[in-house]
Amino acid sequence: MIKKVVLLFFLAIFFIFDMSHAAEKTKKLKDGSELVYIASGSFQMGSDKHDYISPAHKVQIDAFYIGRYEVTNAQYKRYCDKTKRKYPLNPVWDSDYFLGKPDYPVINVNWKDAAAYVKWAGGRLPTEAEWEYAARGDKTAYYYWEGEYYDEHISDYVNKNGMEGKDRWQYTSPAGSFPPNPFGLYDMLGNVWEWVADWYDRDYYKKSPEKNPKGPKSGDTRLMKGGGWKDTPQEYTYAEKNMWEPSTISDYVGFRIAASAK
Repeated sequence: MIKKVVLLFFLAIFFIFDMSHAAEKTKKLKDGSELVYIASGSFQMGSDKHDYISPAHKVQIDAFYIGRYEVTNAQYKRYCDKTKRKYPLNPVWDSDYFLGKPDYPVINVNWKDAAAYVKWAGGRLPTEAEWEYAARGDKTAYYYWEGEYYDEHISDYVNKNGMEGKDRWQYTSPAGSFPPNPFGLYDMLGNVWEWVADWYDRDYYKKSPEKNPKGPKSGDTRLMKGGGWKDTPQEYTYAEKNMWEPSTISDYVGFRIAASAK
């Protein structure tokens, strides 16, 4: 009888631990964003194939959470309604984009507005290093689905201006229209560029810390990652980046939310 009680006790402890462990795999914020838990790890950040994303260097990342999807029009509308902010401008190619396409990624939001949104929702913007680590999906190749070189299969995984394959959208596509990466994240490449937290400095990779780099302390432009619907297919690599002034808006730039795991 005692052995049975002891066994049941340990099974109960294991069950509680297992449920706690499972619960940490995702979390939801008040804006409805589902965040995916990304375990700590290390990877080669950047690439030596282009000067502006070199040198490739080792980076260690603590565990964090990141949005499964890009922030959508519906989510951003709720935020605007609650905080009395103006709605983003519609793109010239769709006068009803913001209100008429709730499941599409929000666009025409500058870095400052994106940073204000994620703070309101209870999160933050991902760092460039976190974003790139999450986008790779624990893969070392340029593209998680094929290897080092671009080929026609990209249209089955990335929204690129209605090329072919599964990509039937000329502009943005609804969040989650393409297969996720190995971490279960959607649209990390293509659809819209995504603002990240970091300032840009051309020489930062040469002097950045190995653990949890957060970018320069100041600068003139903020970074974006992931490529957008109007970019060339070769730009859809994890190391690819773009940089604009924080006040800039565009019809192919959006963002996703992140949060610390601690």
